[in-house]
Amino acid sequence: MGVAAALQADVHVVGAVPGDVALYDTTRPYTLRFPHRFRMQVLLVPRSLLPQSDGDLQRVTATALHPEDGLGQVVLPFLQGLADHAPAITPAAGERLAASALDLVGTLLAERLGRDTEDTPGGSLALLLRIKAFIDRHLTDPDLSLASIAREHRISVRYLHKLFENESTTAARWIQHRRLDACRSELSRRSPVTPTVAAVARRWGFTNAAHFSRAFRAAYGTSPSDWRAGSQE
Repeated sequence: MGVAAALQADVHVVGAVPGDVALYDTTRPYTLRFPHRFRMQVLLVPRSLLPQSDGDLQRVTATALHPEDGLGQVVLPFLQGLADHAPAITPAAGERLAASALDLVGTLLAERLGRDTEDTPGGSLALLLRIKAFIDRHLTDPDLSLASIAREHRISVRYLHKLFENESTTAARWIQHRRLDACRSELSRRSPVTPTVAAVARRWGFTNAAHFSRAFRAAYGTSPSDWRAGSQE
């Protein structure tokens, strides 16, 4: 989150580095120390809306959550993006996103406490975010499939489809969307060595050049070659 701080709550002290999230309870005495210039984003969650008991919350108070640990890999970037784009979010969308953020925080705390996260309100959303992150890391793998994604996350393909039901798309279409977006970005870049359109398509998992061209035109209203030409003008 762009903050380096030491947080003290009662007698518990925790150090945080840029990108970490430090948990503290505003109803208890606490001190925040910043040795250098900083930028901090604060998410205030009403105690009554969290599913954890007072005892559980005391266990996680004055602790740091790291972006690379467990659900932190997907939940913390979600919260960061929510804070960064808050001014552009409509009230109706904001209410839905706030509810999702609350569910994710509760799930993140459950994992921190060593509890089963599958039955938490944000468990499905956290799993979906984890799957999306997995897809982004494996876009260049031509063997990426719904079966391999389901197997990696120990769920059925049927449940994978269910997770994407509220996304107004399917898992397969999401993969294609992310691959097309990666191809479009690469075709837009100026480079001393310009790969062919077919090479770009192969790099991002498209094994059939004709299918790639049709999908690209359907998504962006132009051919990959014309998109590249327009981007280089």
